Amino acid sequence: MMNKGYYTAGQALQGSCLRNLQKPTAAFRVQVRTKVRRGILNRARRAKVPLLIKPFVSSLARSCPCKHGRDLAPFVNKSFLLVILTTLFFISQPLWAQDAQSAAQGAGHYVIEQRYVQQLVWVGDEYTFKYEVVIERGEGKTYSAYQREFTEKPALQISLPPGNYRYRIISYDYLEQPGGVSEWVNLEIKPSPTVSVDEQTESGSDIFNFYLSAAWSPLIPVYGGIQEIFGKEFYAAGASLRFGAFFNKLNWWFIPGLELSTSWYTLNKAQGGDTVGIYAGVTGFNIAMQKNLPNPKMTVTLRTGGALAFQTGETNSGEESYTIGGIAPQFNVEASFLYQVWKQLYIEAGAGFTFHLSQNNSSGYLRPWLGAGWKF
Repeated sequence: MMNKGYYTAGQALQGSCLRNLQKPTAAFRVQVRTKVRRGILNRARRAKVPLLIKPFVSSLARSCPCKHGRDLAPFVNKSFLLVILTTLFFISQPLWAQDAQSAAQGAGHYVIEQRYVQQLVWVGDEYTFKYEVVIERGEGKTYSAYQREFTEKPALQISLPPGNYRYRIISYDYLEQPGGVSEWVNLEIKPSPTVSVDEQTESGSDIFNFYLSAAWSPLIPVYGGIQEIFGKEFYAAGASLRFGAFFNKLNWWFIPGLELSTSWYTLNKAQGGDTVGIYAGVTGFNIAMQKNLPNPKMTVTLRTGGALAFQTGETNSGEESYTIGGIAPQFNVEASFLYQVWKQLYIEAGAGFTFHLSQNNSSGYLRPWLGAGWKF
């Protein structure tokens, strides 16, 4: 029912103004902006204390048996209002004050309440006086009334806990008559993501990311003295061990790092009645460059470096055996693909080309590998 104030205004505007009023359309474009605010919200928001107190105080003054009741009314109003406001002040203490008191009494900890703030925005109409926002909360397959708010602006800021909701907008004209009603709009409030202490430590202040890996590393001769003796065959006896670190703090296109590697391989071949074999151990350093792929579990790594190879050659001819050995430098270029399987465990597959220097005849060979490692 319309109040007297609006009725009088409606009568005054009767004529040309009221004929121009139009009810808003039922089409509303609603967009929701949701953000998470950590902190404490005041409990006493939207408190309408004067509206609750004034009728009661006025009736109290009128019921005074004194003939000077009219003179006492202002005094009663002010005194009573002061008492009520003082009482509400001590009752409606902020949450942080309560937490501080409980901590002082031996609780030993404090809790910061997490609230969610959403903002509903829609396209309004110039002939709309106010809007009513009706919010219902989902309980399984049904919805129940949860909150109703009025606003004169085409936007409303609310605070809903996690859950499923739906809402709609009802417009009112200048005579406070309901007009257009929007369709129900579903709204889901999800909890904010939490980061564990381990994840914070992992992605926090560590400058280096260390790793240790082991792999099976066969060998395939390509050219030079080794290829002339053993041919371009596949030799499966070989392994490698790697230990390195990447620098996390450098904001480059790739992540640089250093690596210490050691490996061994064995080549054996029968030629006529003789058996020729080479046994080698290699130790060297690599400069590594790692690039993270869009999938956070995948990484590509490039390596280049140098090493020293200690080789021992053995030739068996009948009952006689000859053994020679020496140290030779070598250089290598490698590329690998890494996939993180579980927590810090990963598997890695790659291949490298090694240029082996020798006084008589240099050689080159390929060394693919497949292995696993652990980041720490």
